[in-house]
Amino acid sequence: MSRKKSYLDEDRWNDLWERFCDVRAPTGLFQKLSAAYSEPHRAYHTAEHILHCLEEFDHVRDLARWPNEVEMPLSFHDAIYDTHASDNEEKSADWVQRVLLLNKCPPEIVTRIRDLIMATKHTMPPIENDAQLVADIDLSSLGQPELEFLDNERAIRTENQWVPEKTYREERAKILVSFLRRNRIYFTDYFETLYGIQARKNLKDALNRLKGFGNHA
Repeated sequence: MSRKKSYLDEDRWNDLWERFCDVRAPTGLFQKLSAAYSEPHRAYHTAEHILHCLEEFDHVRDLARWPNEVEMPLSFHDAIYDTHASDNEEKSADWVQRVLLLNKCPPEIVTRIRDLIMATKHTMPPIENDAQLVADIDLSSLGQPELEFLDNERAIRTENQWVPEKTYREERAKILVSFLRRNRIYFTDYFETLYGIQARKNLKDALNRLKGFGNHA
C-alpha cells in the first residue's frame, strides 16, 4: 500500500495565524514548515501525518478549551524530525516558541503551545484537557484499519532503516508495550471509544510480528 503525497494547506495556516495572534503569518514560515515536512528522510512524519491530525482535530474542536492553541502545536509538533536524535519535540517547540514570541504572542500562550508539543513525546501521561487531546490525536493512527496501520508501521521502519533489524525490533517492541500497558490507549473518552479497541488489536498484532511469539500485554 503506497502512501499518498500530501501538502499542507496554506490558506488554513494563514487563517490560523490571524485567529491566533491577530497578525498575518510571518513571511516564508509556511514554506519553511512545508519544506521540513517534505525532507527526504521522512516517510511517516510528513505533511500527510499533519493533515491527518488536523482532520481528527476538526472532529473534536469543540472539546478543546483553547482550540487555536491546540491547532498550532498539531501543525508544528514534528517540524524537526531527526531519527538519530531524541529531542525532536524540544527542538520543534523551540522553533515555534521563537516565532510566536517574535510576533508578540502573549508569553502565557506560548508556554501552553510548548507544553502541548511536549505532550506528543508520550513519556508522561498528560493531565490537562488540551494536552490529552493533542496526545490522542497524535496517536489516532494506532486505531486506524489494519492495512493503514501496517502502512504506517512500514513507513516508520523506513525512517529508521539505518537501525539494525534486531535492534529496531527490540526498541519498537518497547514502545508498543508501553502503550499496551495502559489501562486505556487513549486519555479522552472520545478517542478511546472511537479507536481504543482497534488500536489495542493493532498493537498486539504488531508486537507479535516483532517478537515472533504470542501475547505480550
